[in-house]
Amino acid sequence: MNYSYLDSAILEEDIALLQLSLCDGIGPRLSYQLLDHFGSATELFKSVKHQNGPRPNSFIGLSPVKLLQLQQAARFTEALDLLKIHNKLSIGMVTINQPHYPQRIKEQNGAPLVLFHSGLPSWNTEKAISVVGTRKPTQRGLSITQEILTELHQTMTNPWITVSGLAIGIDAQAHRTSVELSIPTYAIVAHGLEQIYPRNHQRLANEIIQHGGAIISEHPAYTKMHPNLFPRRNRLIAAMSDALLIIESGTTGGSMVTAGIACHLNKEVFAIPGHPKDSNSTGCNSLIQECMANLCTSADDIISKMNWIPTTINAQSRVEIKEISNKSYNLPLLSPQEKEILHLITQGNSRLQDLSTVLTTWKTSEILTVISQLQISGLLVRESSQHFKVIG
Repeated sequence: MNYSYLDSAILEEDIALLQLSLCDGIGPRLSYQLLDHFGSATELFKSVKHQNGPRPNSFIGLSPVKLLQLQQAARFTEALDLLKIHNKLSIGMVTINQPHYPQRIKEQNGAPLVLFHSGLPSWNTEKAISVVGTRKPTQRGLSITQEILTELHQTMTNPWITVSGLAIGIDAQAHRTSVELSIPTYAIVAHGLEQIYPRNHQRLANEIIQHGGAIISEHPAYTKMHPNLFPRRNRLIAAMSDALLIIESGTTGGSMVTAGIACHLNKEVFAIPGHPKDSNSTGCNSLIQECMANLCTSADDIISKMNWIPTTINAQSRVEIKEISNKSYNLPLLSPQEKEILHLITQGNSRLQDLSTVLTTWKTSEILTVISQLQISGLLVRESSQHFKVIG
């Protein structure tokens, strides 16, 4: 949706909130104090606009410089000019007073008054997971990213999204895999939306938007990228989702910052373990060791911890299983792969390790995908972290 300052979708309060967010020196903390005091941004600027002479009690504690800034901003010149620019660039905005503002972000202290976006995001999708990692991943890291998102895609039935930061490496792999699987994916960036960084990700950004995703920023157009803005971007990546998955990270860097923020926000954090000597795994291993992250080896670990397995079973998915002396089954609605897995488990191969040993031509991700489908159908349950049981 394109926004114009004449568009009926933009209310006076939206313009006032946009203007307040553009005021230099008026940070989130002071902005919220002023909003609490006056009730709205509109009332704040009305009070400021009519203020002459000594400051009334309403403005005690507000420095003369900040009061002057607010008085100059009360004409909304910056906000109206920016809306015109954004309209030409097809950049939309959502303000914190609007009902579709992302609730996961709104719940956090200091949530941005305004978020800008290219594309048309569904801000409050039922489930969301953020995926981040190193900018210099190994082939293993890239493969794991693809495998876990594929497993989630094959298991999840309700609407869900992925979130990442459009950086090279794991972030880009998460976005690309999501696009390939038709999973809406949201890229949160640390600059204005008239540009894409890195530049060679412009095509990826276009594909994200074309496949129902969005590029999101808390910064207006022509805000240049700066290292100081990355922690704020990481904060949004953590807040936007229910869980954070880290795939390959050293002990320092953006992924570890995002993990710390996610823990502070009481989000579930998952980390892929790696070899102790692998520099790309030291951060993940450390998070697991310090109990800041759940150990994750497959999508099933995420699904189980987050209780994302549907509790209701489609009646058409149920089949009658009759155990005969030779332990064969009448499974007309199942695929050959599902029948084979069920047969092997009833033969005593109840562990994932057992199944992998027998099914030498199968990838572990393929076995887990079939197991997940059988669990959804109500034909298989996990008895423990290692054992599966067929429901007769």
